Amino acid sequence: MKNFPINHYFFTITPSPLIQVFVSNLKKQVRSIIGHEFQNEFSKTHISLFQYSEHHTDDILYDADWLIPALLPLDIFVNGLGIFKHGTNKTIYLQIEYKTPIADLAKALGGKDITPHITIARNLAADDFDKAWRHLQRVSYSNHFRCNNVTVLKREHHKWNRYLELPLSHRSSPRSVSSQTEQLFKTPFPRSVSPQTETTAKS
Repeated sequence: MKNFPINHYFFTITPSPLIQVFVSNLKKQVRSIIGHEFQNEFSKTHISLFQYSEHHTDDILYDADWLIPALLPLDIFVNGLGIFKHGTNKTIYLQIEYKTPIADLAKALGGKDITPHITIARNLAADDFDKAWRHLQRVSYSNHFRCNNVTVLKREHHKWNRYLELPLSHRSSPRSVSSQTEQLFKTPFPRSVSPQTETTAKS
């Protein structure tokens, strides 16, 4: 029997270029302060929705390609820095206000409950965190952007590569993600697609 490859997908939201530059600059500051590489130092700025693995079929992409265009764009606001605790280690992240619409989007796509955030420095050891936080805790930053699409990454050659951009609807009447999807899930997904705690958190 032939063994089909396992495809790994990562559904994300890409922030605006201004926010990407801000996060990149903070990562450079952390590197300078602690003096060595850290987890996610070179990862692209993103908001994680969920990761998914399946054998060969790409079913999740067929479903998402049908669902996402029925959902409205999201206005996403970032404000200040926060901390996740992982035992003695800690993660520094950019906080997102009004988390519910993003969390609802992740669940609508098949993911679990999440605390939406933008990771700056993941899983820092206690000494490294103390050094970095002593400087970063004084940082004040707020901004916002409109999310018009979901970015799908695919794991290839041991790294995540951009694979698809799935656009949200351009309708103007506001509705919550949960109310938008309530009716959609009463019918089966069609199979068509065009290629193109705050104690622990992963990003």
